Amino acid sequence: MLGPVWMGLTAVFAVFGLVCAARLLVELLCPLRQLRVAVEVCDDTDAGNLDLLLHEACAASRRGARPVVLLPASLTAGGEIPPDIAAVLDRWGADCYLIGE
Repeated sequence: MLGPVWMGLTAVFAVFGLVCAARLLVELLCPLRQLRVAVEVCDDTDAGNLDLLLHEACAASRRGARPVVLLPASLTAGGEIPPDIAAVLDRWGADCYLIGE
């Protein structure tokens, strides 16, 4: 009695695995260049952890695109990105955009 049920479940999981593998392969071979991962810096604590945040964001994204950092204008000195943040941005090759509060 349980034999056909297990065979049916095995078939369902096998089809699901094939669909997931095919989708992953298409995503790796044909990435959408318009999609990028972004990190929003909200305060000084986030700015201090920017290296870790960019590492996590890039690890979560399989697309290989350059990350984007959204930096509040209040954390800059007259629109100039602080040197410590600029160094992290250069290390990760990230683009930075200043945003309002």
